[in-house]
Parts: sequence; structure tokens; C-alpha cells
Amino acid sequence: MKIFRDPIHNVIDLDTGDKAVNALIIRLIDSPEFQRLHFIRQLGFTFFAYPSATHTRFEHSLGVAFLAKRFLDKLISLEETVLKRGNESAALVDFFATVRHYKNATIIASLLHDIGHSPLSHTTESLFTICHEERGREIILGNTEINRLLADFDTALPQTICAILAGDKHSLEAGDDFAKRKTIPTSKLIAGQLDVDRMDYLLRDSYMTGSKYGVFDLEWLLNVLTVGVVNDRIEIGFDLGKGLSLAEDFVMARIYMFRNVYFHKISFVAQAMLNLLIARIKDLPEESTHPLFANESFRRVIFSDSALTLQDFLAVNDIDFFAFFKRLQTCDDAVLARLADGILNRRLFKEVDAAQYDTIRESIIRRKGLGMDKYFMYTPAFESQRKKLSYRVDDEKIYLFDKTGTGYELLEKSAILPFNDKTADFRASIYVDSLF
Repeated sequence: MKIFRDPIHNVIDLDTGDKAVNALIIRLIDSPEFQRLHFIRQLGFTFFAYPSATHTRFEHSLGVAFLAKRFLDKLISLEETVLKRGNESAALVDFFATVRHYKNATIIASLLHDIGHSPLSHTTESLFTICHEERGREIILGNTEINRLLADFDTALPQTICAILAGDKHSLEAGDDFAKRKTIPTSKLIAGQLDVDRMDYLLRDSYMTGSKYGVFDLEWLLNVLTVGVVNDRIEIGFDLGKGLSLAEDFVMARIYMFRNVYFHKISFVAQAMLNLLIARIKDLPEESTHPLFANESFRRVIFSDSALTLQDFLAVNDIDFFAFFKRLQTCDDAVLARLADGILNRRLFKEVDAAQYDTIRESIIRRKGLGMDKYFMYTPAFESQRKKLSYRVDDEKIYLFDKTGTGYELLEKSAILPFNDKTADFRASIYVDSLF
């Protein structure tokens, strides 16, 4: 089994103890679809604010798979201790059997959880009609090497992987009792309040940006992990006596990373400039834009063309976008040239008070013409970001369990976490081309 050196986990070893599964994992990593992740930046344009934030989805995916393996091993090791409590023992016996059954499939699903990301990750996701999770499902089930590798190993495995990633009910071979499960409990390890995806990206993004906002004690988190029953549901959570401070720390790490890194205004401005650039291309006569594209696959990606195929999508990565910006720098259209140059050379729009909106708009119209203001200024809308800046009780919850196995939602015990949606205020600003 290969090992990988990593700045977060030191040594990533994905050895499952099964030689055939290990060989499959290596072949999946070596597949063209997974290797593409080398050229998909994890944090898009965040490097404009944090220069070292140039890491990729490739190493993050390895880290998530490694954490999944560690968490599954920890969960399985808890069985004897948890069953000694005597609470809901039949359900818990069933839970641990299910975890063991899906252990290897969950590690593989963790490895492939980001396989559908578009170039520059979330920065360009708005270009597409489907999200990266759905695109990942297409890759796992479609005409790809990943699908062939999974299906050759087990014809049911592609569907099983998708079911774990989505948390859906799925069917395996006829007569398999596990096919009757409503959900696969290990799904929550990949997508939930307490998931390995979040744990890796907080630690990795914090380290790679040079910030400390996302740091929490991973080893202690593993140590205080436990399982209990809440409202007739099996939940993965923390030991109440040892894990309360850790749970608070983990939640606050995420809030701080969103506030200070993921929602940094500089990366928002660069993303907005890219959106304006694409809007300009779509506003121009179609025949005049064809020479701007190096190939038809990239053109279809930019236009989110109805003819866009999975192979078109997989053919495009960050390199194509930056080559495109270089090409546009010298094009005849002044708007495209300005926006492309701004992205490549960090000549980004500047923040001004929203009270100046009308004055600046009139100035742009006077100098550039009617309707041109939409390419040289933008007003950010932050409402969709607000929910990321609090721990919301209507989302997945984090549970703490006492020695009897009684579960408590985190807010019942925490004295420091917010109880509502109040978050940091976003200033009423607009961003405008520095020429104005």
C-alpha cells in the first residue's frame, strides 16, 4: 500500500487490511478523473488574500479518506464499551454491524467525495446547472475509469458509493439484509456537523493560509468520540465529560474560518470579476467570441452549453481558466481585457461606501456608455453566507453523551456558543473598478 507525506496528517496510510481493496484504492487515485484534482485549487481565488493558499482538492481528498479510516476504526473499537451501557443494545449491535459492513466502501466514498468539483472549486460552481455533488455522482456512475474500476471490483459498488455520499437508501444484491437500511449510518462521517470532510478542510485550509482560525485538537477529538441513542436514532458524538470544550472549539473553528478566510472580501471581489467577465462574453455576439476559446470543450463549459458532456467537463481545469485570462488580456474587447488583466495581475475592484453608488454609476455611464456600469461595479449580497457564521439548531446537531449513554444537544450544555442566527455585520459596500 502506498503512503503519502502530508503537512496535516504527516503520513497518510490508506491500508484497509484487505489487499484487494488497497489495490482498488491505488487504481482510483491513479485514475485520470482523480488525478485531475491536482489541478483544481481548493480555495479558488483565496490566494489573492492568503498567498500560500494554492493547495488542491487532490491532497484534501486523500486527507478525508485517511480521516474516514481512522474514525471508522475508532467507532468499531467502541462497540464493547458502548454495548455495556445496555441502552438500546439491539439497535447499537445493528449499528456496529452496519459500520463494519460499509467500512471499506465509506473510505472509498470519502476519497471520491470531491471528484465532481469544477475548476477553482466553489468559485466557478455557479456556472453550472448542477452542483459538484451531483457531478460527482455522474462521474462515479458514468463512462469513466473510476466507474469501471468500481464496477469491476463489485457491480453494486458505484451505487453504494453514491448512496453513502448522498445518505440515500439503496439496494445491494438480492437477499442482503443491509439493503433494507433506510440510510447508511457512515454517511454522516462525510456530510454532517461532525464529518471528516470538515475536519480536514478546517485544519488544511488553516495551515495553508497561514492562519490559526481553523485549528482544533484532532487527536483529542478522536479520543472523546462515542456513540449513543437520541430519539430512537443512533448518533455519533462526544463524551460529555471530556468533549464539551472540544465540541465548542470545533464549531467555533468553522465559524472563524468562514468569517476570516472563506468569506474574505478579496476572494469575493476576484470571483465577482470572473462572473462579470463571463457575463460580458455571453452578452457579445456568439460568432465574435469563438476565437477566444482554445477548444470547444472549454467554450461549452463557459456557456454551460446544453451540449456540455461529462467528458467536456472533465477536460477543463484551473490551467484552462488562467490560460483563458492570458488570452483575453490582449483581446479587442476592452471590458474583457480589463477584467482578465485585473484577475491575472491582482488589479481588483476597490471597496467604496454604498452611498456613492449613484455617483459612481453615472461616472461609468458617462465615460463608458449606457449599460456598461454592470461590468465595472458590483454590490455583494451576503444573505446566503450568514447561516455559515453560526451553529444552527435546525441543521445537523452535535451530541454529547454522559456515562449512561444519555444524549444532549451541544447547545444544552454550552455556555459560549450562539443560540441564534446573529452574526457579524457585513458592511453596506460596493466594489468598483479602481479606474473610477
